[in-house]
Amino acid sequence: MRWERLFDDLEGQARALEDAERESEILDRTRGELAQVLLVNRLRAQLGERVQLQVSGVGPLAGILTRLGTDWLLLCDA
Repeated sequence: MRWERLFDDLEGQARALEDAERESEILDRTRGELAQVLLVNRLRAQLGERVQLQVSGVGPLAGILTRLGTDWLLLCDA
């Protein structure tokens, strides 16, 4: 009986370790996939929405995102 409990406990620990490793791998892959998404594609989902951007050398800018290109965007006051 004690051996069965010991082996059950060891099997449970092994499953928990496998689950933790799998979760870690999923998180790493998710981060990698998100890193592949270009800023323009992230911003495209916000077209027509109010956004606030931190612009280096200028500071914060806010407005409605009305147009968007690969290296530019247009904010309008609302």
